[in-house]
Amino acid sequence: MELVVEPSEKVSGKISPSPSKFCTQFATAIGLLAEGKSVLKSPLVVDDTRDLAKAIETLGATTKRSEKTWSVWGNGRKLNPSGQVLDAKKSIISLSLLASISSLIS
Repeated sequence: MELVVEPSEKVSGKISPSPSKFCTQFATAIGLLAEGKSVLKSPLVVDDTRDLAKAIETLGATTKRSEKTWSVWGNGRKLNPSGQVLDAKKSIISLSLLASISSLIS
């Protein structure tokens, strides 16, 4: 059997990666540090990601979350902690992100 592969004129398509806990947590944290609105499409909605979203609200972010899309309104690096406990629950990823971000509070 012989297989011949010919060059293509154009390749196009759309890739929708599977939701990822790490990517959802990382993007949520980046949304806190960004100016204005950040939109996360297809977040992985599990306890760890929901808990981090609640935690960034205590640092001044606003979130709106549904099963398919999360929106995060950040204030840039102007964090505004509420004075509430910053709880990472049992997520080491959330803990490391929150510890790093908390070091920016003056």
